[in-house]
Amino acid sequence: MTDSRGNGAESGARTIPRPVVLEAFCGVGPVASAVAASVPEAAIHVGDADEQAVRCAVANVEAYARAGESSANVTGHVLDCLHGLPDELRHGIDVIAAVPPYVPVTAVDFLPREALDFEPSTALFGGVDGLDLVRRLIAESLDWLAPEGALLIELGQDQVAEATGFATERELEAQSHLGEDEQTVVLELRPGHWN
Repeated sequence: MTDSRGNGAESGARTIPRPVVLEAFCGVGPVASAVAASVPEAAIHVGDADEQAVRCAVANVEAYARAGESSANVTGHVLDCLHGLPDELRHGIDVIAAVPPYVPVTAVDFLPREALDFEPSTALFGGVDGLDLVRRLIAESLDWLAPEGALLIELGQDQVAEATGFATERELEAQSHLGEDEQTVVLELRPGHWN
């Protein structure tokens, strides 16, 4: 017998649901790889617009799972933001983590040369204010997050207020956490109210 999220469940036995994690805009899958190594039972999904990136991310996640002796499994998806996810994930993803392209096109002169030389522009730029794909991700996540799920988005510190306002208009609660450097923030969004 399986439950609605595809987890094995014995009749009458209490089971802990397998966490479902999606790394959107995954690139080579660094977040999903870390999850595979540390959350042995996770059902991991990776998605990107670039088919080659998806294949690379799947291979990386599988390698990290093997190295961590994890039974986490991974499925790759070619996505347009979140469009292209299978229907069985609708309202069933516990965590969506993403680093969408968030650099404003007006900031091209401030990027390091190596970023411009080795990254496709579609992986860097997110429109005039950098939030085009962030807004799409927030709006589209409403169809995919589980009721207690969380959306984690890395963006620039000066973009937090605008992204938070957009999210709260869609009844998502927001908290921000300082990123790896002083310029970035991880915006944590959840449906409903914080516990």
